[in-house]
Amino acid sequence: GQAPDPELVQEIRDIVMAHGTVQGVHDLVVHDYGPGHQFASIHVELPAEQDPLEAHDLIDNIERDFMKHDHLMVTIHYDPIVTSDAAVGVLRSRLTEKLRQLAPAPSPRELDPALSLHDLRIVPGKTHTNVLFDLVLPAGYAGDKVELLTQMEQFIKEQDPTYNCIIKLEQSYTAAAHK
Repeated sequence: GQAPDPELVQEIRDIVMAHGTVQGVHDLVVHDYGPGHQFASIHVELPAEQDPLEAHDLIDNIERDFMKHDHLMVTIHYDPIVTSDAAVGVLRSRLTEKLRQLAPAPSPRELDPALSLHDLRIVPGKTHTNVLFDLVLPAGYAGDKVELLTQMEQFIKEQDPTYNCIIKLEQSYTAAAHK
């Protein structure tokens, strides 16, 4: 296999992100079975506070629009994210900035797709607070994964000593490694 056309990847992301309540996208996979036979799946982040029937309707409409306008079958997975918890938003911003420092972007305005995160959750407990998220690496990532995890865990502990970090490493199927 090979990575999908970067223009197609960006087009899919742009179309999905153009819908007002979509907060983010991740886990985009494009399956190519030859000319005219492509299929894509993507996770779409919507506010957890949004009515689930409205979220489902939005997803159905996006899938139908892809088929009607692009002749592309797209299956969308709904990921509700908490948008009403300020601590989650602050930590997401700080983690994104840390990843930006670890993987310099092609231009100052863009987040390098080589390293990204999604599904950030903060789960408080009596003795500690779990911070969970998925850390996405590009295909062929040549960096030191252990060192990367160590740096991220240390950074999270610096935010709050009671934070216990649980990171799931994932490989991107759309972002090639930067040379």
